[in-house]
Amino acid sequence: MTEQIFNPNPEFAKDAKINSMEAYWALQNRAIEDYEGYWKDFADKKIDWIEPYDTVLDESNAPFYKWFSNGKLNVSNQC
Repeated sequence: MTEQIFNPNPEFAKDAKINSMEAYWALQNRAIEDYEGYWKDFADKKIDWIEPYDTVLDESNAPFYKWFSNGKLNVSNQC
């Protein structure tokens, strides 16, 4: 099987949030090594909370995990 690589055009690539494979791997490693901190940072920066969450991850009833306990948001505000 032939491997094909399609690079994005430069105009599209200039606005990329992850602009290199090194940046991609660093982000992936952060998510693996500190998944709770990774998702906390994402939620704090990218989500408009109506009511803030108390706990990022509640593992007390595994495997029924609760993410962002007691936090409230309106999904339509996120668009």
